Amino acid sequence: VYTDLALLKTLAHRELIAALAEVIKYGIIKDKELFDYLETNIDRIKALNLDALKRVITTCARNKAELVSLDEREVKGIRSIINYGHTIGHALEVLTEYKVYRHGEAVSVGMVAAAKIARRMGILNEEGESCQIELLERAGLPTTIKDIVSSEIIKALSRDKKVKDGKIRFILVTKIGKVVTRDDVPPEIIKEVLQEITV
Repeated sequence: VYTDLALLKTLAHRELIAALAEVIKYGIIKDKELFDYLETNIDRIKALNLDALKRVITTCARNKAELVSLDEREVKGIRSIINYGHTIGHALEVLTEYKVYRHGEAVSVGMVAAAKIARRMGILNEEGESCQIELLERAGLPTTIKDIVSSEIIKALSRDKKVKDGKIRFILVTKIGKVVTRDDVPPEIIKEVLQEITV
């Protein structure tokens, strides 16, 4: 993988911030050491510090390559963990016709929702939920939904490719660096969480 860090300086600030959602995602789903580094260095990364950028980009590329190589055709369920935050994130993109949220912004909101779902299901503790939300906020990413009715999001979720046998599959975090795939999230929890994060 070749990455030209100089290219980052040509991007609009909003694009850079949106991209941080995917970086943070890898820390949350697979790499606690990366997550800890991001908590300490998020301001350096936002300021485009080259040493910090090299470290996080290299780490994320390595993490993604490892996951993809273990499940190239997405048949083992290993690779699917990179969809953390994408279930609700994709619904937001579809509902807004890809005009309101950058991909990373929608994923950020989706990760907040997934963290809150995991907490309500009793598989993630309060600290595990709050540290995700705090890091996303410190990165400058959105953590709430505006101007969308939660019932519309639920309808969009039912049409997502991650629905199997009528059940919505969520990637949920049990602790930083560890995830599970669940298709038994009660609809009332999804609704409650969406209402909580809608302002």
